[in-house]
Amino acid sequence: MPLKTTYIFKFKFIGDSVTQSEDVVGVQIDRIIDRYKGRRGALIQILLDVQKENRWLPEEYLRHISDRLNVPLPQVYQVVTFYKAFSLKKRGRHLVIVCMGTACHVRGAPSLFDRISQK
Repeated sequence: MPLKTTYIFKFKFIGDSVTQSEDVVGVQIDRIIDRYKGRRGALIQILLDVQKENRWLPEEYLRHISDRLNVPLPQVYQVVTFYKAFSLKKRGRHLVIVCMGTACHVRGAPSLFDRISQK
């Protein structure tokens, strides 16, 4: 059964750029947190879901999650900075990862990485 998605957009203008207002961010994050019934133990999955929708985890999102789950903000940052799956910087739509392990290295990963990096 396909999921039904409802989007509520509310923007505020800052200079020449348009950003989503904190109300919308809070609603989006609250919806994800509510899916996990606000369990602190679901912190990693909540962070993954929030990042999946936004492609990164801005500070205001982390603060909101911290407040809602009653988890200290430094603890949220510890989780986010420990796992490589999380990003505190904006990412593009696609993420390319090149394996640099021994087996991949032997099969030519460094030259592949060099070719990708040039483009």
